[in-house]
Amino acid sequence: MKHPICPKCKSANVGVILWGYQLAKDKEQFEKDLTSGKIHLGGCIISDDDPIWHCNVCNNEFGSRFRTLEEL
Repeated sequence: MKHPICPKCKSANVGVILWGYQLAKDKEQFEKDLTSGKIHLGGCIISDDDPIWHCNVCNNEFGSRFRTLEEL
């Protein structure tokens, strides 16, 4: 998955937002990815307009989780 640049602050320090209940196969790696900002937990309540990206610099959340993999 290609990480975009934040449209608000232009930072490339962006992590993907995971929605729904998450089951980690490798709990240690999952914790490292959370701590580093590579992934963010969006929560269990999912709507039609949830963002897919979180900027680790300005906390802007953007994009659409409904985009196809070809668009990412």
